[in-house]
Amino acid sequence: MITLLQAKTWELLQQKEVSLILGYGEFSRKINNGPEQRIISPIFITKPEETSSLVWNDRCVFNLSTYLTGKEVKAHHKVAIMAKGCDIKSICVLIQENQIKREDLIIIGLTCQGVIGDKERPKAEKCDSCQLKTPHIYDILIDSAEAQTKKLNQVEKKVESKNCVNPVQEKFDRMDKMNPQDRWQYCLDQFSKCIRCYACRQVCPLCYCEKCITDKSTPQWIEKSPLLPGNLSFHIMRAFHLTGRCVDCGECERACPMNLPLTTLNKKMAQVVKDMYHYESGLKTDEEPLFGSFQLEDEESFIK
Repeated sequence: MITLLQAKTWELLQQKEVSLILGYGEFSRKINNGPEQRIISPIFITKPEETSSLVWNDRCVFNLSTYLTGKEVKAHHKVAIMAKGCDIKSICVLIQENQIKREDLIIIGLTCQGVIGDKERPKAEKCDSCQLKTPHIYDILIDSAEAQTKKLNQVEKKVESKNCVNPVQEKFDRMDKMNPQDRWQYCLDQFSKCIRCYACRQVCPLCYCEKCITDKSTPQWIEKSPLLPGNLSFHIMRAFHLTGRCVDCGECERACPMNLPLTTLNKKMAQVVKDMYHYESGLKTDEEPLFGSFQLEDEESFIK
């Protein structure tokens, strides 16, 4: 699978079909002054000979579509990106919202049987009920032998997936069954732990505003210090901004150093949209986004 991936990407660069490839590489690095460890990191490749650095395994957890809206990436005439099925949903939303053009992108779809979770879970929570182990949109598909074998039992697996236990759904159901007072207290307890590092915002592929409303100071819409009132304003505002857009990639919760249940809040908003409008974000690129597409340049012009 890796050999095929490296050969295809080499061909793309050699024939100048793309000028940049977003992918995964493996490196040795010291972490916290400890011994060297092998880690997976996003890499940016512009030369054919560099494609030998590309890897693909269950440690490739990052959603690389986050980089597609960056000025440095947009400066390239055409870009190829390695993407799992759940990552491609983010790409679909970015295309819908006119942040990237489909014709400027080559999607290298990767079949995925799940990525690693934290120390307590060998597999990430989102992978337990994933329905996109084989990408639904791609230009090149890199298919593993393991995935090809599992396709033979596709019908049985589909039935099993409907009945599988989804840890994210369990947390969502548990919160949803609380009475309003208990639910509010739960939110207060969780968001009081936030240190406002904005890791959730930075890693989210759909938080692409050049200047976030939380960084505005004239006027200041949200308190900047990591106190509960500002924390609530930030997380509730962000959840509303992602309503009908979040694709449940789970990157926000993975990046959060305080283990806040961010996907639970986003899932609640997504469920409301699905129930009311029968819409699920990221499944197609030819649909109009649920709430239209615009980017607020500044609050003053918007108020006028």
